[in-house]
Amino acid sequence: MDPIVSTLCLVAGSAIPLTAAIVLARRAMRQFQVAEAYADVSRQLGLDVDTRGLSLQGYIAKQRVWIGTVMVGHGPERKEVNWGVMDLPRPMAMGVLVRRRGLAARMLRRSGAPSGTTGDAELDRLFEIQGDSPDHTRALFTPKVRAALNLLVERWKEVAITDRGVRVYLARAENTPGRLRDLVDAMYRLTRLLDEARASLPAPERLANLNDEWLALIQSHGLELDRTGPTAHGIIQGTQVQITPRRTATGYDATLRMWFPTPGKTGIQIRPQTRPDGYWSVGQDIQVGRDQFDDAFVIKGWDPERIRIMLDESARAALIAIAEHGQPEIDDQRLCVQGLPLCTSTIQQVLNDATKLAIALGFTDKT
Repeated sequence: MDPIVSTLCLVAGSAIPLTAAIVLARRAMRQFQVAEAYADVSRQLGLDVDTRGLSLQGYIAKQRVWIGTVMVGHGPERKEVNWGVMDLPRPMAMGVLVRRRGLAARMLRRSGAPSGTTGDAELDRLFEIQGDSPDHTRALFTPKVRAALNLLVERWKEVAITDRGVRVYLARAENTPGRLRDLVDAMYRLTRLLDEARASLPAPERLANLNDEWLALIQSHGLELDRTGPTAHGIIQGTQVQITPRRTATGYDATLRMWFPTPGKTGIQIRPQTRPDGYWSVGQDIQVGRDQFDDAFVIKGWDPERIRIMLDESARAALIAIAEHGQPEIDDQRLCVQGLPLCTSTIQQVLNDATKLAIALGFTDKT
């Protein structure tokens, strides 16, 4: 063999593993930078640091935020996707879906809802807009909302807005604290402005009678009623409560949120067992030794024995009673029950059981 050819083959053979090693080193370095950015911004915002370095998660002004990597799809099409999600202060109950034409449109699908407009020609070119009432959907996009959406989409192209919150699809995980904090701030600003605009609109036509029906609920528990939702809210035994209607694919149901006045430091997470595993449930399931309960819920926590003690007979009974009417989710800061019927008597019953549960867990006053 020609010496020159032999030399070239040797160089090429050495270059392949060297290149692979460089690529792996760069990937590892970037993953380290991403984890450091998550930890840095979590500390800035007063959130618990994800020690695995996989996400930024927690609550900002009682709004849930999560930024990280999730698996989507099934079988051979299953893949990793990076996104950020921030909940609105309350669901809009307007059937709103705003999708960037592209990935967001493929990830979030809905048919049958009327098309709408933001009132901004450039935004209408970038986004598909749907909502139960085109007039109300357009009114939602005030000049401040449009400006905040434009600011967000200038830096992160794939943005979606739903009745529940704002979602941003990332080409890759953010690996600098400055850019990650900018993303959190931009999502937070947009959600607050959307909620402000929603508060100026009337309740959906199909919920008009709900205000009168919920008066009994308000009066019996000393809550207040915001008729634009409608939203019932107030304090029960030191615990902040919010009850709102939620638009679903088949109609409306209700969501109850209860914020604990003395949040725990247990890492507790309880979700229905039937819920597909996703970015809110990672880690080993804790068994309490009661088949009915263990079969019904996925339980997480930092200290399994402490979680078992917290989930005593009264806590388990209250949680099972709640689950007969809706889908409860618990963490150290709040209880959220989705999928409740709009029936006042059922909501009253669930509210009573939720209060018992909070007391049993030690997250609220016992008086």
